[in-house]
Order: sequence, then structure tokens, then C-alpha cells
Amino acid sequence: MSPSDNKKNTVSFSVDAALIDRLGRELVQKKETAVAELVKNAYDADSTEITLIFEDTDTHGGSLKIKDNGHGMDYDRFVNAFMRISSSDKVKNPISPKYNRQKAGRKGIGRFSAQTLGSKLTLITKTREQNKALRISINWDDYQGEKDLNSISHEYDFIDISDNEGTLMIIDNLREKWTDAQIRRVYRYISDLIQPIPNTNEAQAIESKFNVRFYKVLEGKPVAVIDEQSFIFDYAVAEISAEINEKGYASWSISSKRLDIKEEGISLSAKEDVEKVSYSDLKNITFKAYYFIYSNEFIPKRQSSTIKNLANEKGGVRLYRNGFRVRPYGEFNDDWVKLDWSVRKRVILPPHGNINFFGYVQIYDPEAEVFEETSSREGLIENEAFNKLAEFIYKVLSKAVLKVAEVRDKKGKTSQKNWEQKSTRDKLDKASESLDQLAKSIEDATSIEATGTSDNHAKEVRRVSSEIKQAKDDLEEELGEKEMLRVLSSLGLIIGEFTHEIKHFLDGMKYQSSQIIEMAKNTPKLKLLTEKFLNDLKGLESYASYFDSNISEQVNRERKPIEIQEIVNEFQENITRDLNRSNIILDIERNGKALFTRAMHGSEWASIVYNLYSNSKKAISRANVNGKIKIQVGKEDSNIYLIYSDNGDGILEENKDKVFDAFFTTSNPVGPNANDNEDILGSGLGLKIIRDIINAYNGTIDIINPIKGYSTTFKITVPKATKEEYAPHVL
Repeated sequence: MSPSDNKKNTVSFSVDAALIDRLGRELVQKKETAVAELVKNAYDADSTEITLIFEDTDTHGGSLKIKDNGHGMDYDRFVNAFMRISSSDKVKNPISPKYNRQKAGRKGIGRFSAQTLGSKLTLITKTREQNKALRISINWDDYQGEKDLNSISHEYDFIDISDNEGTLMIIDNLREKWTDAQIRRVYRYISDLIQPIPNTNEAQAIESKFNVRFYKVLEGKPVAVIDEQSFIFDYAVAEISAEINEKGYASWSISSKRLDIKEEGISLSAKEDVEKVSYSDLKNITFKAYYFIYSNEFIPKRQSSTIKNLANEKGGVRLYRNGFRVRPYGEFNDDWVKLDWSVRKRVILPPHGNINFFGYVQIYDPEAEVFEETSSREGLIENEAFNKLAEFIYKVLSKAVLKVAEVRDKKGKTSQKNWEQKSTRDKLDKASESLDQLAKSIEDATSIEATGTSDNHAKEVRRVSSEIKQAKDDLEEELGEKEMLRVLSSLGLIIGEFTHEIKHFLDGMKYQSSQIIEMAKNTPKLKLLTEKFLNDLKGLESYASYFDSNISEQVNRERKPIEIQEIVNEFQENITRDLNRSNIILDIERNGKALFTRAMHGSEWASIVYNLYSNSKKAISRANVNGKIKIQVGKEDSNIYLIYSDNGDGILEENKDKVFDAFFTTSNPVGPNANDNEDILGSGLGLKIIRDIINAYNGTIDIINPIKGYSTTFKITVPKATKEEYAPHVL
């Protein structure tokens, strides 16, 4: 506090300049979030184009330029909004002035994002009404401790620029390096702002889109890292287009690089069974759509989730009339083309709902002779022409979907008779047979002069044929693995039903046992046996409750950050009786607090620790020792780890590369006479299941050098959750 100059015996607060640095680091902790916030600020400024250029960012110290064509800032707005900490501008004005966008940026965080990213900011901004642009440079290193915030000022000037309006931010001396993957992650963070319609000149002209492009400067030239095309449309299975010309005749086309489809100008009749019938009410109509199938065959799992979420909100077919968007067509839950209705009917089997398309149709009707707006100007009057338009689009999309299904060897319609999908085995057999025939033809056609060359060709063909046969053998093994997993999955459902139902009997059995104890109080031997039975019954109840809760969690399919210490504590609580019975000591070492993994299923961790425990019991039994198990949990770098050790008979060196393979086991097959130490997972899938679970979350499981006093040690690592990710799940 400092003495006030205006009033005697009064003081006022002062602010240390280091506040700016602390706010920047605390409000914006991740650099990807910082860039995303600056992009959102451009969106809030009604930008339709924003370009980000990363230069010399393979190491820290490079620069980032962010340019947009939004409404910019004049001097007053710059001083009262950008330069004012805790400005209420976005609270007072939550909707953008030009395109009526709901503002996306966090209130007042933009300048701190720039401070988080680099040590120097140059800002150049201009409104349409200004003759010149305002320019200011800010050195964030000036905001250090032992200075009063009001004592620091920055010079500004006005300069000529070619742009009519917009803002350019140049952030120099970047504090961290930027990889392509990190840049793509920013694009994912802002994907909710994207209006995904096909990227054509016509489409750009008919809507106030928000286009974002990321570049890195390589050898002096900007090279695209990611944009709408590479982020979304490159993952489309097929591109579909159609038109109705000025005479009413329709045609459509489909292309797919992935499936090697290219068919253009296919005639489409207005009447299904009669060729070349024109659409009498429709003319001058163009249509384009991208078709998506959400499977790993076409889209990586992580990207699939992002695109699918985007399509769920903004997928379908948008309608434009005379260059202007007509709502509500293509809005969330709108089904004007009846795609979702068709999916429910299940006449066409391949996926073809609104979520599977990003598309638009343009109609040209300047005199409103055919398509009329409703009196509320919300949509068009659904007259005969409108219904024919919807029918035309549906017909094009359904034909395209069926074509894709045909090429993929998938059944197209429920009414399709005598259809039998070729098995992968059959396809491989046919390919191998064709290659063998080709090799034989080359050999038969070989002349004495060309023997060497042709023989080489034949050998190469036979080599490929051999690889195909090997692939077939691998497929057989994979199918066997999947078959076993199906069996185990079915068995898991049965176990789930069993654990759920058995709980109904346990209460009655406990009550009856307590009654028997009371009746046998004068018969010590019977009382002792009954008390032992009741104790074992409590152990069974504990197991049943544990597995019932984990199975229920898996059925609900909810994933959330997992506190690994809670998993270990629950595991310890539920196996205590079994540990005592098996003469095994469990030692748990906890290193750190808030050991949250990324979102996972708790039941998956139950499967991991119980599989390891089951293997340990068998190994300890084979070693014929007093058993010891040690579990260590903690965090290192960006991971949470669990280290699991036992003092069993260990793993032979030659088996360490095999134990994670499907069906590899050192256990005897389980049969009706199996003892307590023979595990149901003697099928050899236990460790493979653990590895698959861990790999699915970008984690690792390794056999490492045993810790002192133990013979086998596994180390599991999975990415840790950020505080923002786990905080909502902590009471």
C-alpha cells in the first residue's frame, strides 16, 4: 500500500509488476491452450481467415505470427480492452457484432497467452474506419518484481498497412519449441469453431466461415502443417458431387483415392425405372458432400473421435439459396434429407446418417419462382419442388453409399439376395493363386535371350505369393486369438451375472451362520467351524462386491481419470484374506499424491492387477517359498507408474519376449481338477490382455531387472492426467 496524494491519512493498493508474469503462468499453463485462446480471440473479432506461421521453432527462441481479418481495434478499444486487466468487455458484449457469434475466448486471457508463449509481443491492428494501423511492442521481461505496475509503459505509433482491417500479432523469442504434433493439437482444441463444409471457392463465398491455417517456415518458405482439408476431409472415404442443369437433367459423380473409385457424369433419372427423365421443377442446382465411415480402417481412432464429435453437431447437408445460407437445414438434429430416418428403417445397411456426411447444396432461384421462404423467414415452404430436392440428394447419397459398400465387399441392402461376403482367407487365396499363375506365365514366356530378367520377375512374384501365404497363416492365428477373446468375453458376461446373483444369497447365508453359531455356543468344535465358515463367507462377499462393481463400471462404459493409489488400496483390501491363506506378504510403496492417470476404465485396472496377482501366486507356488509381492506407485515426468514384483520362480530369459504373445503360457491347462494355484487364464492371454489395455492408452509394460529381494518385476507406465482433467472427478 502507498500513501494517497488526495486525502490525508488514507492509503491505496499498489500492484507489483510481477503480477503480469504470475497471471500468465497460472492462467495459461499449456502453450497449446495459449495459441488456441489467441485463435478464439480472432474468432470473437468476426474473422473469417486466420493464418499462423511458426518460424525457427524446432528449438526455443523462434517466432509466431498470427494474422486475422477481424474487425481489429482502434485506440480506445485497445486501451480499454487489451491493455486493461480484468476487462469486462466480453461480459458486456458476449455476441460478436458482425456474424452474431457466441464469443469463445476466455475473458481477458488473450494478452496472457501471448506472454506465456514468448518474451516479446508486437501487435498491429486496424479497424475499417481507421486510416492507419496502431502498432505497439511489449517486452514481457519488463514485468519483473520490485517494480510498480503503473511505472511500466510502452510506446506506440500509427503505420500504413495494405489490409482494410484486422490484427497481426508477432510473438518473438518463443519460450518453447513447437513440433508438428503440438501444432495439430492446437487445431484439435479449436475444432468446435470450425464450420466444416467442402472447401471450394463457391462454398467460401456463400458463408462467413472461419478458416484457420497453420504453417511452418522451412527453407524460407511457409509449408502447411494442418488446415481444414488435412484435418477433416483427407479422412473422407469418398467425395460425392451432383448437379441438375438448366434443363433439369441430373448427373452425379463419386471419387475415392482410398478405394480406387472414380466415376463421373453418371446420369440420374427423376423416375427410378425410366431412363433420362428430367426434374421438371428443378434446375441450376449443385451438390457436394464428403462421406465418412468411422472405423480404424479409414480414420485413426483419436482423429475419428474428433471428426465424429464435429459431425454430430455440424454434419449433414446444408442448403444455400442464391448464395445465402438457409436455416435450419443442416443444423443439429435436422433431418430434412431423411438420412437418419433411412438409417432407422435399415433398408440400406452401410452407415449413411447425417453424421456420416459434410455437404451442401446450392440452388439458384433469384426470382423465387420455385423455392419460397416461409413467412417467418426460417426455412423454405415445403412444396413439391422442395420435396423433390430432398429426394434428389437422398438418391445421390444412397447410390454413392451402395457403390462404396460394393467396392468394400459389404452387403448394401437387406433385400440383397444370394450375397455372401468373401472371407479374408478367400481373398488371400485368390491373390496368391493369381500371382502363382502370373509367375508361371512369365516362366513359360521366357526366351533364352531374356531368361535372366524374366526369371527375376518370376522370383519376385513368387516371393510376394509366399508373403501372402504367410499373411494367411498370421490371419489364422489372429482369428484364433479373436475367437478366444470372444469366448472370454462371453465367460465374463456369465461371471458378471453370477457375481450379481450370488450377492442375493450371501445375506441369508451370513444370517443363518450367525444363528448356527448361537445354537452351537455350547459345542465349541461346531462353533469354531461355523465361525471359520462365516469368515470365509465374508471373503467371498468382498470378492463378489469388488467384481460386481467393476463389471458394472465396464458396462456403463464411463471413462474417467483413475487415482492409481485407490486401485491399489481396493485391491489390497479385497485380497487380504487370500494373501493370508496363501501365506503371501504384500508390501505397497506409495510415492506422491494425486496419482491420476488419463481417463480409463477402473475395471481395466482391476483386470491388470488381478492378472499379475494370479501369475504371482502360481510362480510363488512353483518356487515353493514364503511369498512376497511388492507394488510401487508414483509419477515420473508425464507418466504414472506401477511397478509390480514377486519372488516366484521368475521368467526364463528366452521367454521374456514371448510372455506377452497370445496363447503363450507356462501353466498347465485348466481342468476340472485344477487346484487353487492353477489360473483360469492359463490360456496364455493374461499378459497379452494387460499389454493391449496399456497400449490402448499410449502406455508401456516392460519386464525390467528385478528389484532387490524379488525375482520378477513388471513396470507399467501410462500418461498422467492434468489437474484440469481430474479435478471434476475429485470430491
